[in-house]
Amino acid sequence: MQRRFKPVIDIELEADKIRAEKVQLEDAIAQTRSTYREKRALLDKLVREAAIYDEEIKLAELGFYKPHFDFDASEIYKNQITKNREKQKQLVTDKTAIQALTEWTLEGSRAKGRTLMNRAI
Repeated sequence: MQRRFKPVIDIELEADKIRAEKVQLEDAIAQTRSTYREKRALLDKLVREAAIYDEEIKLAELGFYKPHFDFDASEIYKNQITKNREKQKQLVTDKTAIQALTEWTLEGSRAKGRTLMNRAI
């Protein structure tokens, strides 16, 4: 009887193994998804925090920096420098920090000339 039904018994054992493996894989997938959600949330938080410093980095590349003051510096002086920095930022943003001819051409292209001047500004 055992010899006669051996293929059926073996198939049932194999099916049990596959079901157990399926459960393990489903658990692994659930764990991976959970870990992904945590890591994605952390990444999103870091991207938001980095965006805060993006403007300061761009301004630093242009030569502007956030002033650091000694403790004995007067509050009026500190406030005035901060106001001046804000004005400078606005002038750069408005592209009015300098006056330049914008009708330049580069390699026969006015668009390339404008791009060159915008970068310089």
